[in-house]
Amino acid sequence: MAEDKQKLSEFEAANLLELYLKDGVPSGNFDGAKPAFVKKGEAIPKVFIPLLLRSNRNYIANLPYDSGIPKLTKEQEEEYGIAFTVVKKERKVVKDKYSQESLNVKLAELGDDKFKDYAEEICGAKVIDRRKSVKSIIVKMLKIQEVGRR
Repeated sequence: MAEDKQKLSEFEAANLLELYLKDGVPSGNFDGAKPAFVKKGEAIPKVFIPLLLRSNRNYIANLPYDSGIPKLTKEQEEEYGIAFTVVKKERKVVKDKYSQESLNVKLAELGDDKFKDYAEEICGAKVIDRRKSVKSIIVKMLKIQEVGRR
């Protein structure tokens, strides 16, 4: 009986689990595998814990979480060979150089023809089509800015 206690983990089943072992290794295929049924609230055998931690955490009832990430002790990480780390990525909010409003103000200051010259300086003569209306040029400038952000 003490031998069985060593094979069981500290984690409990959230529901009735039907797990399979083939040659001492967890198996997804039940052909030639031995079934292992774990009732709700019972301890899960240690051999299944790495598999459940990787892909089926919702089957473990008493798995602690911190900000949506499973939290294991150092001993558990070493025993099961799994560590959950948080990778914090610093995000920068890039302020747009141009907005619809600022370009409309510039248009009011310069007038249509001079605004088209201004748009060619900013975006290039190959990108800006002078035959288009100034409103469509403003939209084109904003689209270019949005693509550059991505």
